[in-house]
Amino acid sequence: MAEAYDSVIDRLGAFNAATEKMAKGKASRVECSATAPTACRLRLVKTEEHYAFEVDGDVPPGRDAALLELHFAPAGAGYRRDIRRAERSWNVANEMEDILADVFGLPPDTSVTVVVE
Repeated sequence: MAEAYDSVIDRLGAFNAATEKMAKGKASRVECSATAPTACRLRLVKTEEHYAFEVDGDVPPGRDAALLELHFAPAGAGYRRDIRRAERSWNVANEMEDILADVFGLPPDTSVTVVVE
């Protein structure tokens, strides 16, 4: 079911709940998307090892370096990095918000839709 969040605090709570479900194997996919001012999509997807974090969207020029610093690698039309089992869910949730704000430049009140399956 899709839920929309329009504040940083609400999004962080939703992202933390979603990453916890991924870490515990209670979800196979999480998708977060925003359309304004920049279209972007963050996905957490189940892998054989654990799960991966994928970023798709119109990354503004020069901001792809921030993704590379976070250990993302180019993958198709976006970026991807594998999440290690030892990584804390809260850290991944914070990284999701950081990417929305720092890479895509989304303001704090941007509505973000989160789907957990």
